[in-house]
Amino acid sequence: MLAAGWVAVGCTIAGVRATAARPAQALAHGGASQQPTASVGQVTIQALRDRHALRAAVDHFVFSTLVLFGHDTYPRWDRPICPLVAGLPKNDGDFILARISQAARAAGAPLAGRGCHPDLFVMATSRPKLLLRLWWKRDPNLYNTHDGIAPVWQFIASHRPVHVWYNIALGCGGSPMSTSAPDGSLAAAGVLISGGGTVCGQGVDTLLVNATARKFSSVIVVINKRRVHGMTYGQLAAYIALVGLAQINPDAKVGAVPTILHLFQGVQHPPSGLTAWDRALLYGLYHTNSASTLQVSEINLSVLKKIEQ
Repeated sequence: MLAAGWVAVGCTIAGVRATAARPAQALAHGGASQQPTASVGQVTIQALRDRHALRAAVDHFVFSTLVLFGHDTYPRWDRPICPLVAGLPKNDGDFILARISQAARAAGAPLAGRGCHPDLFVMATSRPKLLLRLWWKRDPNLYNTHDGIAPVWQFIASHRPVHVWYNIALGCGGSPMSTSAPDGSLAAAGVLISGGGTVCGQGVDTLLVNATARKFSSVIVVINKRRVHGMTYGQLAAYIALVGLAQINPDAKVGAVPTILHLFQGVQHPPSGLTAWDRALLYGLYHTNSASTLQVSEINLSVLKKIEQ
């Protein structure tokens, strides 16, 4: 079960206290040479090699982490994001909402104001399968089923501690798709929130000229309370912010690159929050042209520049 409350350096889950992040260590070259000219040449060559290695690491990180549809573009939020967190104590839910909002602002993603209709749902429950089945029964339009219902059943049956469903629209315009927020009728699944709402997103119109521009109409993030032990609320909130703002491959093999994605990949000491690489990835996603065939290379270049700063 998720424990309520947090300490000054972060929240706790299952009574595990957060630890402060260690300061990043600066990269340094070897000691001074007795031959200044040769040393300058060696440093220059090493710097070039290091930048090539960094560029290769960035390219691999972006390609492995973001989900790309064919040779088109990466989906993102183009409509104002209205997050809703349910199934947690209010203070904990507010904490996660704040972290999502901070990440969105830093990335340049659009945020809705007060009184908005939810479109980014973060649901915490000990019975995720029941919650999702009841929610789907209540709202048959909950999931985009253009690829059939098999992916929906796979999502419902997932055993991941945190799993995500992305409703993606193509282009601009089309028929609206409505998604209702769950309410007290789903109490059997262990989720109680006040009120409800309707999400009006943009549907798919295959006749659009700009049919390769993909964007989120709604995103559902499900936290399985039984499987998120031993991590801080800060870590959990950072992971939710990343997967809620970008379509992420949860099984991405990024090697030694520091990223909050290591949270569920068996790494002994995962980051305490979003890393510089995570923030650069989100910034690049939201500061490039989502309808451009050059978006992939533009994101890679943007991430590289951010990491080098």
